[in-house]
Amino acid sequence: MIVLGGDCSILIGSALALKRKGRYGLFFLDGHTDYVLPGQLGVHGAAGMDLAIVCGAGHERLTNIQNNKPYIEEEYVFCVGNREYDEEYERPIKDSKVVYYPLSKLRNYGIKRVVSDFLMRVEEYDLEGYFIHLDVDVLNDKIMPAVDCRQEDGLNYKELKEILTPLVKDKRCVGLEIAILDPDLDPLGVYTKEFIENVKDIIETSL
Repeated sequence: MIVLGGDCSILIGSALALKRKGRYGLFFLDGHTDYVLPGQLGVHGAAGMDLAIVCGAGHERLTNIQNNKPYIEEEYVFCVGNREYDEEYERPIKDSKVVYYPLSKLRNYGIKRVVSDFLMRVEEYDLEGYFIHLDVDVLNDKIMPAVDCRQEDGLNYKELKEILTPLVKDKRCVGLEIAILDPDLDPLGVYTKEFIENVKDIIETSL
């Protein structure tokens, strides 16, 4: 299953659907943590709070739809790729039980080890499966500038493939959602075409 967004708040619907089916993990691949709490940093949009919301932190109207809070347990989540290294911004996720690998830590620890650790956690908790959230702003700004919050650095396509190929290939993977790519910011489709070709290659390689 592939879900196309939209902003990152589409994760709320995906996570709620998973909760109705059982216990699932989440590999959250994003250039931000999206674990902002109400009142923090003046952020009020769900797109900047989506990971916190699905883990049960935030307004009850979003975190507890049909009494399903939390949609995904924090222990079942890996948050990977953030490169907004502000102490106040990172504090909530560091204080949570989410396994957190900002971009610098990801590269120091090693992509293969992070992916392996996540799959081991899925097995250890005997989860029904896991879901992948891909925010394209996790990519290097030079290869994906068609996003709403640009930053320096980011993953290259080789690194993205190293992360996603084993995750998509594993039979416990139930789906992938892709968010934030804004076609209005890529009027000639140059960056979008390259992205599609790489994602297509990842999926075909994983079949």
